[in-house]
Amino acid sequence: MKYSILSHEEAVKIYYDLPYIYELTKGKKKLIVFGAGHIADPSHIQYKKFRDLFKKLKPDAVFVESWSNEKDWSDFKSENDIIKVGGESTWLVYCAQKNKIPAFSWDLPYDKEIKLLLEKYSKKLIFAKYILRNIPYLNKYKLETQLQNRINQFRNASNWKGFDYSIDNLKKIHYSLFKKEIDFSNHKFYLMAPYPFKNDSILNKISRDASIERDKHGVKTILGSFKKYNKIIAIMGSTHAVMQEPAYKDYFN
Repeated sequence: MKYSILSHEEAVKIYYDLPYIYELTKGKKKLIVFGAGHIADPSHIQYKKFRDLFKKLKPDAVFVESWSNEKDWSDFKSENDIIKVGGESTWLVYCAQKNKIPAFSWDLPYDKEIKLLLEKYSKKLIFAKYILRNIPYLNKYKLETQLQNRINQFRNASNWKGFDYSIDNLKKIHYSLFKKEIDFSNHKFYLMAPYPFKNDSILNKISRDASIERDKHGVKTILGSFKKYNKIIAIMGSTHAVMQEPAYKDYFN
């Protein structure tokens, strides 16, 4: 089935407030989408709005971005604590677990995402896209140890026989792309290099394609769940919510 998902070019033209929330109803079926900022501040207004709608709907199931649903968070003492640790997706899983509501991920599994990109891009480019985006989030101490840990996670997901997963190879690929050495202090550069709304390098395009594949998988997963559940809440970054919205409206209309 083909879903009406917006392109990044279309989505960037849409102005919306944060959080971006919409509710859709068709007979007994109801979907509320929480378009969130990736914000780990419990005092942010989005959490009050999400909390009120969660209590109002009393969902049969929830769907989250990421794979936080695979862990038991019920031991945390408060919603504030869970938000500080894991942000909006983990918070929703926590609420679901406390209320004995099933929680699932709508996200595309890491290994499947990589395989889909491999149909269009080289292993070197995919490797660079997934590893370089981590640089802004590395602690300044033991940088290369942390970077190698991220590479190991990528290696486990991609499992490419004969591929050079070393930091030295990453540096070579980086130089071939940007004609300069890796600069671990230039966080802005590595935030923008794989940012899907930019067009500065091939990594931006790879990120756009990865994002679209995730959205397609998310829509298919959430809409497919209405075979079993009537009332669903899905939480995701606000851009995903905007891009997926036309597909949900098609279904509910």
